[in-house]
Amino acid sequence: MILGRAALNQYVIGLAKALHTRGFDLPAGPSAQFDDSGDVVFGVRGVTEGPTGIVDAEISLDELWRPLPERRWERDEYAYDLVDHGRNRRRAFHVHDRPLARARLRADVHEHCEEVLGDVACRHYLGRELPDGYLALDLLIAAWLEPGRLGCDGLICLD
Repeated sequence: MILGRAALNQYVIGLAKALHTRGFDLPAGPSAQFDDSGDVVFGVRGVTEGPTGIVDAEISLDELWRPLPERRWERDEYAYDLVDHGRNRRRAFHVHDRPLARARLRADVHEHCEEVLGDVACRHYLGRELPDGYLALDLLIAAWLEPGRLGCDGLICLD
């Protein structure tokens, strides 16, 4: 995905609004900053709380955008995560450190899936690159709302 600066700002704000309209509180607004190499790094985090005020679920949407000519930006990395404390499980979609991932996992894209939080049957599953954070959010919300198992055993383990 390639966006201009204004469109990238709208994209980040749109992801925050999409997370909020799905019932997640945003304890802090979306954050974006330049890293040392000139890339734009942003994060949007949302939580839901149970009746006792304890966090029931949290979703984080983090992306890294690298600069292109003509004041445009290209998404290069992402980490989209759901930690479902209420059901004690996790689902995540990641693309980061492409050369290292390719060398170590033989794939750029990987996923994380834990039917029981902390009980890791496989550290990295084969993933598919997601076109944007909106689809990632839809997939994470679907996992959060899934009353049955997440289906981790149906994924291809890379480790």
